[in-house]
Amino acid sequence: MMASAGRTDRKTQLLYLDISDPAGAIVPRGSLEVDGLMNGYGAHDGRKLDFADGKTAHVIGEHAGDGGGYTLSTADFSNPDAPVLVSALAIAQTGWTAAARFAGDRLYLAPQFGDGVNTSPVQVYDLADPAAPWLAGTIALQGQVWNILPAPGSQVFALADDLANVDCDPLLLQHLDVIDPAAPRLLEKTFGASWAVTADGGAYKAFTLDATKRLGVLAFPGLGSQGRGSNNGLQLIEFSPMTETTPGPAEPRGWTARGIQIGNRLVSLSRSSLTVVDYANPMAPAVVNKLALESYMALPNGDRVLTETDEWLPILP
Repeated sequence: MMASAGRTDRKTQLLYLDISDPAGAIVPRGSLEVDGLMNGYGAHDGRKLDFADGKTAHVIGEHAGDGGGYTLSTADFSNPDAPVLVSALAIAQTGWTAAARFAGDRLYLAPQFGDGVNTSPVQVYDLADPAAPWLAGTIALQGQVWNILPAPGSQVFALADDLANVDCDPLLLQHLDVIDPAAPRLLEKTFGASWAVTADGGAYKAFTLDATKRLGVLAFPGLGSQGRGSNNGLQLIEFSPMTETTPGPAEPRGWTARGIQIGNRLVSLSRSSLTVVDYANPMAPAVVNKLALESYMALPNGDRVLTETDEWLPILP
């Protein structure tokens, strides 16, 4: 599935690409035009297109240049050569762009409002009936939400910039219970005024989850309070159905961009170093290995990590 936005007619074209040929041929099949522009800005290219089951496509088109609002379009691609528009739900909520995440039969949507507005309404949409998606519930969160990450047990994490602090834009992580979509509840709110500015809005891997361990890892590159010094590292987030805790942070060298969980180790990736952290004691994670890098790319491979400089860094003893 591919989406192409037309800037002049404010439409988005959904194009079905058949890649089933073992020889590698890519064959365009049917296409369908929907209302609004699919804006790719934001974490993980905005997460505004969903085609998880290979038959039903959901897309969020934005109307920032047409008075605001969004259109949630649902299309049936059961016949790839003749797709059909099933529904188009107008969303009146204004906002210049939106963070979005499709998960099963739900859509989590958080419009952003630009400078000076420090709240985000996170909206929960029920998509179970493709012909009649509907807004099930809303909760107002602090900060401008730019990444939404579903977790096990009908929970959701929302990552935001907190604009209340005039010295910097601290990272704000909010943990929600959405088992009842009509009444989302805020369970915990972590970090806040003493934390660093957030990672870039496109860094969709700044926060990752290990569902089996109920453990999240948050990379927090940035500047210290009032711009004094650096404040980089990895923060562990342990969560349960009702609460979360924040064990001790690991502070590797460099502007931390990724935290990768491999076994009982964390691999921290920055522009200047690749660092291995042992978090067997999650309240006091310890750096056990470090490698200076000249590049930004690294690939996990078994119990080691191969860097772009062709150096191997052991992860496990």
